[in-house]
Amino acid sequence: MHTLPTPQMVAWLRELGGTPDEAIGDLTLWELLLPLLMADIAVNEDYRYAPQAPLTAPLTVLGGVSDRRASPARLSEWQEQTSFAFRLRLLPDAHSAALERQEETLACIEGTLHQRLLPACRSLHSPRLPVRNSAAP
Repeated sequence: MHTLPTPQMVAWLRELGGTPDEAIGDLTLWELLLPLLMADIAVNEDYRYAPQAPLTAPLTVLGGVSDRRASPARLSEWQEQTSFAFRLRLLPDAHSAALERQEETLACIEGTLHQRLLPACRSLHSPRLPVRNSAAP
């Protein structure tokens, strides 16, 4: 895909969904974004997974219910990448669901961070017993 000529790239992006027509129609913006987009697609196409030990951290995955490229079943495979809690959050759109539903996406991120970080922050700020100086009588 990353080697497609511009007209075919535009058609592919429209089919994929999630890229506003205004962005595709803005030639100045398109000239700026096209090299970045091509590089992003190239990385995605050329990446080869190499099995490693699972993460020792919780993992939350966001996706779209009707995404043809990353189905809910495929997204659930990310569970194998952590030895901690796994959460799959599906939004009611396709490939660009997280971008199109920004409020829900941000609420999910905020909730996850709140759930994971609040206990750690509380333990940092909990009252502690004073340290006794062993040299003092």
